[in-house]
Amino acid sequence: MQPLHFRVILFSFILYFLCSGITLRDLLLVHSYHTIQDNALVDVHSRNIFEGAVSGMMLPFDKLHDDYSRFIPYRRQKEFFGELENNYDGIGISYTVSFDKKELPVILYTMLNSPAHKAGIRSGDRIVKVNGKDTFSLSIRELSQLFEKTKSKTVSLTIQKFQSGDIVELTLERQPLFRDTVEGDQIENGERVFTLQTKPEIGYIRITSFSSSTAMELQTALQKIDKPEIKGLILDLRNNPGGYVASSVEAVNLFIKPSSKNDVVVSTRSRDGTVNFSHPVSEDGYKFSKPLVVLIDGESASAAEILAAALQDYKRAKIVGVRSFGKGTVQKIIELPFNSGIIKLTHSSYWRPSGKNINRFWNSKDGDEWGVSPDDGYEVKVSDEQIAAQILLRGVRSNAVGEKKDDYLAEYIKQLSDEVKQLVGQQSVRKQKGPKEELDEENEEPEEKKPDEPFVLQGSAPYYDPQLEKAIELFSSGL
Repeated sequence: MQPLHFRVILFSFILYFLCSGITLRDLLLVHSYHTIQDNALVDVHSRNIFEGAVSGMMLPFDKLHDDYSRFIPYRRQKEFFGELENNYDGIGISYTVSFDKKELPVILYTMLNSPAHKAGIRSGDRIVKVNGKDTFSLSIRELSQLFEKTKSKTVSLTIQKFQSGDIVELTLERQPLFRDTVEGDQIENGERVFTLQTKPEIGYIRITSFSSSTAMELQTALQKIDKPEIKGLILDLRNNPGGYVASSVEAVNLFIKPSSKNDVVVSTRSRDGTVNFSHPVSEDGYKFSKPLVVLIDGESASAAEILAAALQDYKRAKIVGVRSFGKGTVQKIIELPFNSGIIKLTHSSYWRPSGKNINRFWNSKDGDEWGVSPDDGYEVKVSDEQIAAQILLRGVRSNAVGEKKDDYLAEYIKQLSDEVKQLVGQQSVRKQKGPKEELDEENEEPEEKKPDEPFVLQGSAPYYDPQLEKAIELFSSGL
């Protein structure tokens, strides 16, 4: 080959290399991939090498204090989206075990219209066997594994009925289930009740997370309580880890009417600080005009903070509780081609309508600006044990079905201290990890934590919830 032709070809190759955006490191990655595959003593599947490489790319984010950017392999993709949307396959029960594991596991509640509900399983019933295996003295994790191990579409249960003690044998078929993200105070006659049991003139709506259906669920609930006799609404965002920002924006628009075209719900900024998007307050979204009280706590995060912050900044609601978590970053979901998995990447931060910061950075102090704080005079602090008790009682009250649920609640409260110990352990694990769009493993084994003093349930029946009772006081004093 003539030297001139060789130089032309070499120049063309270099030009293509530069224009294509391929870097030397890109070539080194491909070279390393093939070197490992060709020379490793063990036969490593190409998918495993790829997933390991992408997971490794996400490791630097931990050192940069970004706990939310990560790689989700394809095998977990369905589970990931299921958690975001509150969808899963199952029979529709929530259960717990005693702290010392010396009792049979007990049903906390059954989901409305689930296979378990239709089969007559109710709060307080005890689980004797799962697929023929005894459940006595099992931990939460061990019990969960009994449900998950079988590949069958059915689950065989031996149930001991609450109060009567009768033993019932059941075979239930797993079904795709959707758990509502909008809950009320109770379930009566097969319908959620969005007013308080003791104060039917006050609306109560709890949002557990923000899925793609949350705004529609919320609108439906508001329609049920938008009546002349209703004084206003308590919106409970406690222990809400967040979810879809767009869903939170839709929820804000249900309560706020714009006063100018420049009103925004939330704005996002890129890493150089420039505003890359603002979500406007919608003229068409406004549905509910009555007084609002919003409950928040240290586990109210992300999309929950967007809703609380907007209602506070526009003076649309009183905020009661304690300071929120302070998660002010947005993650973009990038689905890789060829069913290769998902990259969840932090790509922007979000800011309140007032322009104030929400995100609690790794080096933020209590005196810095972050999160959402209660309005002056409306901070209500409670212990970790009381928080755990409130979470448990809210879950049972808002989801338990059946004519004996009040009897079960009374019995449950008598032994609530043991369940509180377990949940406090779970919360300590979650606080180390931080809130996420996808939920923490529900049945993760907690670290044992015993309160320094005997647990005493605060508040009064039926809620035992000082923060909720403070919100009720606001309405009683003429909010």
